Amino acid sequence: MDPTTPLVYVVDDDSGVRAALALLIEASGWQARTFASAPAFLERLHEPHPDRACLLLDLQMPKMNGAELKEHLRDRGMDLPTVALTAAPDGPLAARALAAGAQLVLVKPADPARLKAALFLALEGSAGCGCRIPQGSARLPAAHGQAPE
Repeated sequence: MDPTTPLVYVVDDDSGVRAALALLIEASGWQARTFASAPAFLERLHEPHPDRACLLLDLQMPKMNGAELKEHLRDRGMDLPTVALTAAPDGPLAARALAAGAQLVLVKPADPARLKAALFLALEGSAGCGCRIPQGSARLPAAHGQAPE
């Protein structure tokens, strides 16, 4: 692992989604570390990671859903910038994830350009530059495949 290259942790129970997200992340010049479940992610969280890191997680997962994972991290003082993905952005899991500190919830499947923009902002926020996605934003406005302005 290159300590100077930003890292995106991907937590999703769907192996095809994990693989596609990893390809997008790596094509963007970042590192991707994928996990099939929230417990698997938590088992490896203690490992060293670059200064710039963020979490991309699915909200609908068995065992521990994405909102529970974000609450778990918050309760332990781990402020890892987070972008969540869900098919139900207005549902209770999305609201819980935002309340636990997720910066953004995007509709799944997310437009690649919008997802890259959200991850860029999350990674910049993790570096302490003040470029954080506004707290409480449920999702980016629809732009028909264009990145947010």
